[in-house]
Amino acid sequence: MVTIRKIPGLPGWGRAAALVLLFSSFTLALTACDSSSGSGRAEGEVLDLLDDGRAWLAVGEGDKARLAFLEALAIAPDDPEALYGLVLSDTVHTVDVFSIIYDYILSFIEQGGPVTAQVLDKDESGFAGREGPEGWIDDLLDMIFHTLLLDRARELVDTSRICRTIPDIAYHHEGIPILIALEHVADLAGEFDSSELYAAEAFALLLDGLTSHLLVLDLDFDLSLAWRIADIDFECTPMPEAIGLVTAMLIDLVADPDYPGFLTMSTCGMEAFTDAGLRIGLGLDQWLRTFDAVAAETDDQADDIIGYEDLNGSGDFDHGEPFVIPHFGVLDAEEMEVLEGVLVLVASLRDSYLDDTSYDPDPETRSPFCLSAMNPLLEALGVPLAMPGSVQIDFGAIYANPRPWRLKTTLLAVLHLVQLIFPEP
Repeated sequence: MVTIRKIPGLPGWGRAAALVLLFSSFTLALTACDSSSGSGRAEGEVLDLLDDGRAWLAVGEGDKARLAFLEALAIAPDDPEALYGLVLSDTVHTVDVFSIIYDYILSFIEQGGPVTAQVLDKDESGFAGREGPEGWIDDLLDMIFHTLLLDRARELVDTSRICRTIPDIAYHHEGIPILIALEHVADLAGEFDSSELYAAEAFALLLDGLTSHLLVLDLDFDLSLAWRIADIDFECTPMPEAIGLVTAMLIDLVADPDYPGFLTMSTCGMEAFTDAGLRIGLGLDQWLRTFDAVAAETDDQADDIIGYEDLNGSGDFDHGEPFVIPHFGVLDAEEMEVLEGVLVLVASLRDSYLDDTSYDPDPETRSPFCLSAMNPLLEALGVPLAMPGSVQIDFGAIYANPRPWRLKTTLLAVLHLVQLIFPEP
């Protein structure tokens, strides 16, 4: 039983006021203690979840790491480490899916594939049919890409953009294994900062764009034509001859009269096709921004995932200093020349893909892709022939005004042109 003593010298209403004040103070104190305790518990839970996510990343379990970081974000929505951890988790997942698809395609090419189309005798109309599950490639890709890739890649892009709004965001990890086709190609150990966010976003956007193409285009083709590429010995075949052989095979594949719909699309897929082109353009742009961001860094590069070697100790990137990239390490002179050639090629493609979009930096001027943009890369690879600057491809127009056959006819025109420059031996 609680006894309330009278406070001497106070009238009835004064004692009542004192009681209210005392009760209010007691309630506030309890609330404050409870809030403090809850905050402490919440903070502890977030730290535990962040540790869990970090541990799962260390063994390459992107999906399990993602669940831990999502739980942390449910408690602390603005936590920078949880946000960056989610980006890395989605990156590992996306690389894993890409690796599975890549390994599956290799098994098709190297082993002849689990499904082989059989050519039948021509009927009265002259058409040679094929036995096999019609549309199986489209169905397989639709299942894999929609359920495993697109949603996660787009979550990666959205989270990366949130992370880039946080000043000086960084995430340190002792090592995240990256596997491609079951081969351990790199351990990402060190500091992840804004440069790596651009790189992750570029990877996700490019895969998203390419995947969206595959979902709207007819991809039924004669697999035996694709397997012929596996017979080329690229290590012993001179580069011009290899290009000529591959080009001839691609022309046979794309122009195969038995599969006239290959690389065409229905009118209902045109909007998705346009969006796919935009995502590729944005992915190319983010790829370029990755190296711009690295070159702009002035901090110690010793533990950066993607960085540069500060040869003169100036604390800034200077022309001629090599980039450092996972798997390759410090690029040598030849690798830097190849990278510079790739950057020229990517910039020209980016400008063309972003034509006729809201991201076009110069809407009044067209920026078609010039084949001559390939010359620095060809030169770095030791290919003596140069592509003509007069030949251009207006990717912006192709995606802004899509037609069911336009991509296929454009690709064939380019392949025939390449064949003139690199004839089949």
